Amino acid sequence: RQVAAKAAAPVTEPLETSAQSPIGNIGAEDHNSTSTSSPAASPAPAPSPSPFIWTRHWVPIIPVSYLDPSRPTPATILGQPLVIWHHATQGWVVQRDVCPHRLAPLSEGRLEGGGTRLACAYHGWEFNEAGACTRVPQLASDA
Repeated sequence: RQVAAKAAAPVTEPLETSAQSPIGNIGAEDHNSTSTSSPAASPAPAPSPSPFIWTRHWVPIIPVSYLDPSRPTPATILGQPLVIWHHATQGWVVQRDVCPHRLAPLSEGRLEGGGTRLACAYHGWEFNEAGACTRVPQLASDA
């Protein structure tokens, strides 16, 4: 069973989280060791765990069998609106579900270029699998 679980690579802002890494400080301190420098020396404090950044990890979203490869699908993970769409050659893509032009949901858009670009339904801006805007219909193509 395949699962569309691509981390939201195009997300440019880290998700806000106060959760700490589930690994913690396992093995960070050795309580059986002794200091060789002086008897009065205290052990160095253990480093604090780094925050767990969800956008840098795979997160299961939805079974692929539930998705229609011919149209974008909205999803919400950790309060972040996402759009899932099928790129003709790159496979499933997950991006933020917001057009930077007018903040319209890209999940209401359509696939263009033979399934290689996601177009916003409002003004037709097109985005590639990396989330980069590749076409703005209102601009002259020769510019």
